[in-house]
Amino acid sequence: YCVNDGNCNFWPSGSNACSTNYVRTWEGISSCTFSTGVTYSWNIVWNGYSKPSNSQVGTGNNGNNWKIYKDDQHIMFYDGNGNACRSIYYSI
Repeated sequence: YCVNDGNCNFWPSGSNACSTNYVRTWEGISSCTFSTGVTYSWNIVWNGYSKPSNSQVGTGNNGNNWKIYKDDQHIMFYDGNGNACRSIYYSI
C-alpha cells in the first residue's frame, strides 16, 4: 500500500505491506489482511492485465468502496535482490 504513488520508491513499512508466500495472481476475487487487521478484498477482471492504462478493471473494499484501474507498470522500487516492483493496478 502506498498513499502517494509519486513517492513510492521504497519498500513499504510493515503496516503497509501485505505479503504472501506464493506468487500472487491479482486477477479474480481475492483478499489480503495487513498487520493492522484491515482486510482489503478485490475483484479484478480476468483480462485486466491486457487492458489499456487507466482503464477501470475492477473494484475493491476495505470498509470503503474503491475502483481499481490498470496502471502503466512503472517501477516503484527494487527489492534487496534487484527485482523490480512494478505498479500494475491502483485503487482510488
